[in-house]
Amino acid sequence: MLGLGYIVTLLDVYLRYSRIHDLFIPPEVRISAIIVLFGVLALLATGRILSPLTSKVGRYILFATFWMMLSVGVSVWPGGAYSYFVEHWIKSIITFFFVVAFIRTFTKMRTIVLTVAAGCLTAAVLAFFMGVDMAGRSSVDLSYGNPNDLAFLILFGMPLSLWVVFDKRAPNWQRLGFLGGVMIALPVLAKTGSRAALLIIMVLSLYTFWRVSAKNRVRLLLAGAVLAPLAVVAIPRDLIVRYSTLFTAQANVDPLQGDAEEADEATSATAAQSANMRVDLLKRSLAVTLENPLLGVGPGMFVVAENDLAVAAGRARGYWKGSHNMYTQISSETGMVGFALLAMILVWSWKVFTRVERSNPRLFPFSREMRTLALALKASILVYLVAGFTLSIAYGPFMPVLAGLAVSLSQLLGAAEAERRRRAIQTEEDEPDEAATVVAPRPQGELVPAARSHAGQPVASRS
Repeated sequence: MLGLGYIVTLLDVYLRYSRIHDLFIPPEVRISAIIVLFGVLALLATGRILSPLTSKVGRYILFATFWMMLSVGVSVWPGGAYSYFVEHWIKSIITFFFVVAFIRTFTKMRTIVLTVAAGCLTAAVLAFFMGVDMAGRSSVDLSYGNPNDLAFLILFGMPLSLWVVFDKRAPNWQRLGFLGGVMIALPVLAKTGSRAALLIIMVLSLYTFWRVSAKNRVRLLLAGAVLAPLAVVAIPRDLIVRYSTLFTAQANVDPLQGDAEEADEATSATAAQSANMRVDLLKRSLAVTLENPLLGVGPGMFVVAENDLAVAAGRARGYWKGSHNMYTQISSETGMVGFALLAMILVWSWKVFTRVERSNPRLFPFSREMRTLALALKASILVYLVAGFTLSIAYGPFMPVLAGLAVSLSQLLGAAEAERRRRAIQTEEDEPDEAATVVAPRPQGELVPAARSHAGQPVASRS
């Protein structure tokens, strides 16, 4: 049953990230429910159903789940909150249980990371070959249909994909396959027109620049000097105008450009309207948090509470959109306790990855590979944290899978350190205790073996 649980984990993670079944499997088949059913049976049969709760982060997640259940009970719409809670959070927690229960070796850990990266690249490949145009922006007819969500997904998996590409121990076909996927994903990422993605890339670049050696910093600067002009040439003009509004409400345009000026102004105005809406939603999500600081308004119910605020203020209706901010999403829907628990889960995971990254590179045969993996996972957490300021992604599979991988890595590192201590103690016990050796009296004039000169020659001891 352990083999079944492992296979179920791989399938569940791949489908959760790629969403490929949205295109090729009829919804009435309910493939996700079938996979979860087999996974739960494997948990029960192996007796590992409670093992994820033995970790600190597992208890955080359990408490967060309990708190959300309380929030459902006092929600502005309990029925809707319950459906959202089950459809999003419970599914994500089940994935966490699968990862912790069935990923117990580094080989399996490596495979699950490859599965996450492959799932993210699959969505990018589908967008490249089967994508749809949303006002000039690339997207795909999946659950990640929004261009911003698609861009985040690509960036979330990018550090893991690059980890495979640069892993010298990986088979060449794996490295080449992921390199091809990355080369396809990059133009898709550029054509999403996501300003949040541009912000994430800037933060990741600064983080990478800070972490690498001085020699590699020069290489990064040279690569940036070459790639930046190429990107400006390759990316469509309307997307460049959109990107230029990241820190300004309007793009600067040349008044002598005629039709191009009008198109740029339209793109800039659309981007400015989007930014203004996000700011307004942020203010309203903070207002909802202040009005419901303990339990919030229920999972997924910010849209209802925001509409009530708009109507109370004399408007016809609200935006009927999420908060576009993971942090205020969780605080407005589950209260400040829910926000604190989310922060504790992410901080604990970051600390585990840092501990693994700084571990002894000679602790076990795959220590160096595990250390670089921890660095890649920290980069994915960073993507998640930055994207959280612009996307409502608190209940998705990203945080639970990162936490599950952190638990598995922590267990692997702990087991290796315990084995090293055991061997050190065993070695000490096997060595003879020279201090306890009793030297028998010897006749006068006989050499004493214990006494030696600095040159290592025996010294005669005579009375």
